[in-house]
Amino acid sequence: MPLTSQFENCEFDPTDVFLASAAADSDDITESEHPAISLKPPGLTFALPAQPMPIVCRDDVLVQLAEYLDSPDCRLLTLAGPGGVGKTRLACEIAQRYKRRHENVRFVDLTQIKSIDEFVPLVQQALEPGRLVGTPLADQNLVMLGNQRTLLILDNFEHVLDAAPLVADMLTDAPWLQIIVTSRVALRLRWERLCTIASLDTPPVSDKMNLDKLAAIPSVALFTAFVCRLQPDFRLTADNAEIVSEICRRLDGIPLALELAAANVRDKPLDRLLERLDRPLETLVRGPRDLPARQQTMRDAIEWSYRLLTPDYQRVVRHLAIFAGTGSMTAVSRIVHLPEDVTQDVLDDLAEHHLLTIIEVEQGEPRFQMSPIVRDYLAVQLSNDDAYSGLRQRFIDHYCELAADVVADPNEPLGHQAVSALEVEMTNFQRIFDLESESEHCEHGLSLAITLAPFWSRPGHISRGRKWLQHLASVAPDDRQEQRNQARIIAVRLAVMAGDMRAAQRLLDAVRIDLDEHTDGDLRARFNAWSCYVQILRGDVRGAATLL
Repeated sequence: MPLTSQFENCEFDPTDVFLASAAADSDDITESEHPAISLKPPGLTFALPAQPMPIVCRDDVLVQLAEYLDSPDCRLLTLAGPGGVGKTRLACEIAQRYKRRHENVRFVDLTQIKSIDEFVPLVQQALEPGRLVGTPLADQNLVMLGNQRTLLILDNFEHVLDAAPLVADMLTDAPWLQIIVTSRVALRLRWERLCTIASLDTPPVSDKMNLDKLAAIPSVALFTAFVCRLQPDFRLTADNAEIVSEICRRLDGIPLALELAAANVRDKPLDRLLERLDRPLETLVRGPRDLPARQQTMRDAIEWSYRLLTPDYQRVVRHLAIFAGTGSMTAVSRIVHLPEDVTQDVLDDLAEHHLLTIIEVEQGEPRFQMSPIVRDYLAVQLSNDDAYSGLRQRFIDHYCELAADVVADPNEPLGHQAVSALEVEMTNFQRIFDLESESEHCEHGLSLAITLAPFWSRPGHISRGRKWLQHLASVAPDDRQEQRNQARIIAVRLAVMAGDMRAAQRLLDAVRIDLDEHTDGDLRARFNAWSCYVQILRGDVRGAATLL
């Protein structure tokens, strides 16, 4: 069903985002093939899994979780967050610390099952060890024996989200039961206390930081701990501090990404690792063999979430990869072709599943933001999408029109509001320049670079403006002669502002060669004026006089 028709009634339920499509991607275990099959070997308890290393820099979250569990009305605690953020590790840690308060602690890995029909039998076996799994859900009820205070951890709930009402039934029928759930999405039950697990803090982009303070930043501490397990003599030093900081920033402080990156340090130096993070999905591989398959690489971790989305939501989030990681609701509606009245709801749904975040701004409408690693994964999916060509053109048209609307008169200085409107979209303008550089036709990028002429003159943007004006002018075809010379003249002004007279003269020389009898009179006059001015600045007054 097309997304537009699906949303006509504007009835949204985040549980609809997830399909049982994961089951279609694996061979189902059937009763006829494996009668009375047990998903755990006989006699094996559902014990808390042992951890290979102490938990690092999560004290604040553990304190918050402890406060929840200490509350007498907290029967269901859900740890929600994106893949690889450490939800399972935190659940195991807090369960271990609270073990003495419960007579039984059971850990259930829900990735073992393929459908909701297997949920009750598996949980039944966890609570009543020895019971076999394999009976259809309709033929049995969840019978809770005993009255022992029990802590049950249900790990990776997101792909059996339809079983959420059964969790409510369990809590209603068994007052001695307390449940911790890890999931990439909330269960949305009245029992639920939700704790969103965020990635670790990363170093700020600033001047050099004191090494002790840098080492205490959670993402740096965890990355260093992972590296030290492979290279015991590794130390954070003044020489490698900035590289380590940038690695943590590039990886958004995601614990799994930091672990996979640290594994690369065994066979390559830190600076080489940082270079390779320009292609994170190709670099963040070869995870520890004892990690679940979906966490062996960052690609697999993201794909686990992506494949559980409905096809319509897959299309939306895939098309959002055309943006440079952020965009307004209006832009999403026009470019991704979503009805305006449901765009916010769709993005809120995707945010709830931790594939993007929604940012509220002081002035203007909310914006979505997507992490570079997730966007890189989705960009690969988008490259194989038949709708990519039309999507690309709508993206370019929208932002070129936006720039033209903001810069009403390219010869007038920009006001504060106009500057702010352009700055917030700079990454998307950059995206257009990149797209146009890959194409044989760069007229849109060239036109955009010319439109932004007064913006390039602002402090902090001169260098970027020079770069793109010169590059796009150099690759512009002959039928864009006037545009490319306009771009060069603007680049001359920026070069003069930067004090680079040699570059200004080279640009003027390129314009001189390109001029002909068809050149616009205004453009020729601007060329002569700048040629004269540059000669004066270079100390050649006589040369300037010959141009008058």
